[in-house]
Amino acid sequence: GNQKSGMTKRTGWVRLNDINTNSMVRRVNLRYKANADISDTGIFPNLNIYVDGKETIAYTKKGDDLFLDKSGEEAIASLRCGVRCKYFSLEFANEGTEDYITDIDNFFEILSIEIEWE
Repeated sequence: GNQKSGMTKRTGWVRLNDINTNSMVRRVNLRYKANADISDTGIFPNLNIYVDGKETIAYTKKGDDLFLDKSGEEAIASLRCGVRCKYFSLEFANEGTEDYITDIDNFFEILSIEIEWE
């Protein structure tokens, strides 16, 4: 039936290099499956990047702009972010402010995450 549903998933802090050295998160690549009857359902989470232990978002990308393939087939989303940091944390979150039909036909699943850094 119709319901409001939100979710937040966040990684721990990931150190890229020696703690005294700044590195750059160049790109985040995601393999995912998503299916939705309409393009703006609100089930697609935003990607937020936090850096260096701070609780403020250093970079964000709206889920509906990132996860474009909504066919239900495996797809790849690639995000060029260019964030400098000593360590970072990824967060996938949506507020669940949209009403949508929850059933087996509307879904979102992250299959894998790959980080490119230097």
